[in-house]
Amino acid sequence: MVITAIGGVAIFLLGMILMTDGLKAIAGSALNRALRKLTRNPFIGFLFGATTTALVQSSSVVTLALIGFVGAGLLPFPNALGVIFGSNIGTTSTAWIVSQIGLKVNIGVLAFPLVGMGTLLKLFGSKKSDNIGSVLCGFGLIFIGISILQEGMAQIATQFTPQSFPGGSFGGNLLLLLIGIAMTVVMQSSSAAMATTLAALYGSAISLEQAAVLAIGQNIGTTATALMASLGSTLSAYRTALAHTLFNVITAAIALLLLPTFIEIMQTLRDVYLWDPTTILASFHTAFNGLGVLLLMPLISPFTKLMYRILPDNEPPLTRHLDARKIRIYSMGVEAARQAILDVAKLLIDFANRAFSGTLRPRVALNLLNTANLALAETRRFISNVNPNTSNEKDKAVSIFHAMDHLQQLSEEFRLYELTTVARQSESVKDTFERVKDVFSRLYQYRDNNHLDEIVHFLKEFSLEVADRRRNQRRLVLEETARLSIHPDKALIELEAMRWLDRVTYHLWRAYHHLQPSSTNGQLGTDTEDMF
Repeated sequence: MVITAIGGVAIFLLGMILMTDGLKAIAGSALNRALRKLTRNPFIGFLFGATTTALVQSSSVVTLALIGFVGAGLLPFPNALGVIFGSNIGTTSTAWIVSQIGLKVNIGVLAFPLVGMGTLLKLFGSKKSDNIGSVLCGFGLIFIGISILQEGMAQIATQFTPQSFPGGSFGGNLLLLLIGIAMTVVMQSSSAAMATTLAALYGSAISLEQAAVLAIGQNIGTTATALMASLGSTLSAYRTALAHTLFNVITAAIALLLLPTFIEIMQTLRDVYLWDPTTILASFHTAFNGLGVLLLMPLISPFTKLMYRILPDNEPPLTRHLDARKIRIYSMGVEAARQAILDVAKLLIDFANRAFSGTLRPRVALNLLNTANLALAETRRFISNVNPNTSNEKDKAVSIFHAMDHLQQLSEEFRLYELTTVARQSESVKDTFERVKDVFSRLYQYRDNNHLDEIVHFLKEFSLEVADRRRNQRRLVLEETARLSIHPDKALIELEAMRWLDRVTYHLWRAYHHLQPSSTNGQLGTDTEDMF
């Protein structure tokens, strides 16, 4: 009887693995793109997390993808929180599928043909057909596993009653909670653990109250996979795994505190409204996860600050993305270098904002420029160890080196920042100086990297405008000098100040041009247009 139940769990897990792998292969790139685009708004991220988890039937897949993206610097940590909350709701769909279909409908007639059809596609189909075959085989095996598991639990129920298991008291509930955690950790699937619990409840091997406590424990146990995946990764990945764990622990604590109330409601649904126990358990699973989301979703900002307080930044801010482990995966290595260079660009914009405002002290200026140059040197060493395999990858590497070269040139130009004094006071330059000063101020306030295409479009137009101003100013200054209206020495200084502004805006534009993600082909957005 125990062997039958174990076999049912094994087949269920095999089905989950096949189905999940097939779905990941079919929608892998789409999932990656969607993760980047649909996580900027916490509520949209929540809906995306819930929907995606329900579709792939694995919260681990979504959570591990999140940790990978956050660790690679492709996704800011705060953007991941909404998806984490949503995935906890999405994963409850498994309980509904098992309780409403797997345990009540005899789908053996359908399950075996699905496995057969899937096997044929894997053996004789194309690569795309192979992935579809994995999904079909997995889907069929899930329900075959549930059927075998149900049979095994029915046999166990003849030897054990709910009274054979702990429950009711604090100690008994604590033991059941630990058993639920252990089930998920051992099976590496909260879905398999929940299916086992539902089968045991359906076979009367455990009571509804005992099943509820097991479900709470399984909700905590699912965080083990995320914690293991974050080991050896970046600080942001640790934060993501910790946020996932804390959310599940807080949700479990709320469910345990309200367990007497939940039990009363469940008993009423069973005795008065004649609900099936497995349906009640599925409802409870969704309800306490939903309650956790309702309580914590409005607190995303404080929750984010708590994660930063628990795991504060302890890495050099400009090179925190340059994790040597990312070198093994080219796309991650290039993105890490791009993020580091973007941070250098922000530092130089901060430098310019202070210099043009007249608040930059010489010692601070030297420290900022040295910091930027050291970060660029470290990034060059890092990217030189990332080996591109295709021409497209080589083009991305070339763009990275172009951006670094322009930022290096910009850093050298900023060593002449005392020319801002000349530009501020010169009649022929001060209008352009004020315009450039305003642009740097707005760039400094606009810290979001999600709209680089709009920023690049503006900087291109602005650089061309400054170049036109420089040409017109040169002609006017030389004419004034010929008429002896301006001293030749003063004219040379004013011309140099204008050329300096031209070089600064040009290198800034070209650096940001090469820092755009390869997928960016958007048009100028109204938000950024209004900003400038």
